[in-house]
Amino acid sequence: SPTTTSAAPTTPSAAPTTTPAPPTTLEPTGCRTTDGKSCVFPFIYSGVTYDSCTTVGNGGVKWCATSLYSSNEALEYANCGASCDVCRTTDGKKCVFPFIYSGVSYNSCTDADNGGVNWCATSLYPSKEALEYANCQSSCESATKTTPDPSSKCKTTDGQTCIFPFIYSGVSYDSCTDVQNGGVKWCATSLYSTKEANAYANCDPSCEDNKPTTVQPGSACKTTDGQSCIFPFIYSGVSYDSCTDVLNGGVKWCATSLYSTKEANAYANCDPSCEDNKPATVQPESACNTTDGESCIFPFIYSGVSYDSCTDVQNGGVKWCATSLYSTKEANGYANCDPNC
Repeated sequence: SPTTTSAAPTTPSAAPTTTPAPPTTLEPTGCRTTDGKSCVFPFIYSGVTYDSCTTVGNGGVKWCATSLYSSNEALEYANCGASCDVCRTTDGKKCVFPFIYSGVSYNSCTDADNGGVNWCATSLYPSKEALEYANCQSSCESATKTTPDPSSKCKTTDGQTCIFPFIYSGVSYDSCTDVQNGGVKWCATSLYSTKEANAYANCDPSCEDNKPTTVQPGSACKTTDGQSCIFPFIYSGVSYDSCTDVLNGGVKWCATSLYSTKEANAYANCDPSCEDNKPATVQPESACNTTDGESCIFPFIYSGVSYDSCTDVQNGGVKWCATSLYSTKEANGYANCDPNC
């Protein structure tokens, strides 16, 4: 794994004239290096200010500053970890997607009403409307409108061509939907680059409805009433390839029919003979062990963030790692990391 360096990837153009003083009051950014240190943003390197990881002078590998001179020049450096791929604001907060602003849903940064500067929501109302905002780091993807050439033969009531698939409120549609439209079917007529619907219109009655798929599943797993489970299926934005007990009081269930988006349409409890959604059994090749001798598994996902090294999140400053994973790569078993990691 990459190692922490005490010098810049290339020599700075001019040596600092003041005594180095690592920051003590900066808030953590949430972006961590491969050895678990917090990146400090913004930092200056060779006269350029960076508010996110950069590959400059490091052979294409992203790195950041972990401490600064009083001039904000980078003092210490390390390679960025997987947690840095999350889109963050210039003050280090995590962007929350999707969010709604002025009736439009965004799942990437936008410059709407902000003078050309990209921004995102950092907290939401229960309705998913943006509550708090901040400007996005330069590395974040922005949402620009696109006008793809649609091949759909489905038209709107005013003669425009529907574009499929489109995303609305986090759900992908490949046919007309009546969601939030009083039972009247509608579609997108233009999209953002994120495939979020930009413009809308009601569908002509000749358009096919968004019906559940009729493809028969090949799964041998049955429900308690004899139906076949369909895998994979999506529920609340998560894809499952085996039975799950999420929001079902500990009882395993599966989808028995799907929408064309693979979202679960009908559900039933799994027969006990079905294989549970057990942790993955693939053995890790990590050289990092826990304090009780187990091997750490990298990368692992915890609370929606992917880690490729030990982390102290929610553990009182003590580094830990995953020792077993679910098929979704979510951490199943945990233990504290050995100091040698």
